[in-house]
Formats: sequence, structure tokens, C-alpha cells
Amino acid sequence: MTYQIIDKIFMRFPTLKPEIIDIVNMIIQEERDHCREIVAAVVEAEENYIFTNDTEFKENKTAEEREADRRGNAP
Repeated sequence: MTYQIIDKIFMRFPTLKPEIIDIVNMIIQEERDHCREIVAAVVEAEENYIFTNDTEFKENKTAEEREADRRGNAP
């Protein structure tokens, strides 16, 4: 799709097309990498999020921690 757009825009300047394609590809790659970093950060944040308003979770987690402390192990 990028090539089709560049072909239409730079039809009168065929010698510029390879340079423009390289620049556009470089920019797209940089933005793709940046986007992957953002998505990875969001996924990591979601994986690390614990819903602490759940009373059953809190009770079970506290019970597990007490049991681990009693055994002398970390949770």
C-alpha cells in the first residue's frame, strides 16, 4: 500500500522514489517498535494488576501467607 501511494505522489520524480521508500520504511519500523513497547508495557501492567476489592481473594491470600509464615516459607 505504501508503494502505491508513493508511486502516485512521486510519479513525476521517479529518482526520488527509492529514497522516499527507504525513509517511509524507516519511520514505519520506528513507530512499529515504539508501538510494541507500549503494548508490552500495557500487557505487563495488566498481568501484574491484582483486583484487591475481591474479599474471597483477600481472605485466601491472607490464609496462604499465614500458612507460608507458619512453615517458614515465603509466599
